[in-house]
Amino acid sequence: MPGIIRWCVRFLRFAAAGLVAFALTLFVLHTAPARRLVLGWMGTALSGAIGLPVRAQTLDYNLLTGWAQVDGLSLGPKGTAALLQARRLTVRLPVLDLARREFRRAQITADGLALHLERDSAGRWNLPAQGNQRNGTTTLNYFHSLH
Repeated sequence: MPGIIRWCVRFLRFAAAGLVAFALTLFVLHTAPARRLVLGWMGTALSGAIGLPVRAQTLDYNLLTGWAQVDGLSLGPKGTAALLQARRLTVRLPVLDLARREFRRAQITADGLALHLERDSAGRWNLPAQGNQRNGTTTLNYFHSLH
């Protein structure tokens, strides 16, 4: 019997240490410096994916609920009219989808959304020429077919 008790005590210590490590990781990921780091990483990743500079003022999120909010979002080069601007963009993803990195559905709410589309004299839209090309298509190809 003492062997079983010793094993149970070791298991409980290991489980407690794992819970403490998980709680500390969540705490660190929700601090202001971590949010700024994630905001920079997300801006770089999205810029590469859609072929436009992505800027935002602040990022807030909760990894336990799958909620994220971006304030002051702007897509487009500095010094020109942004293709898309949003005062606030809120995204909710199911937590299990977030953990699996499967983004099949999301609830997206935009406040103060502004979309600036224009054509030049040659009839081309002010959309990125290239983005993340998979299977020969870009993220925004459907706009190019508009006439």
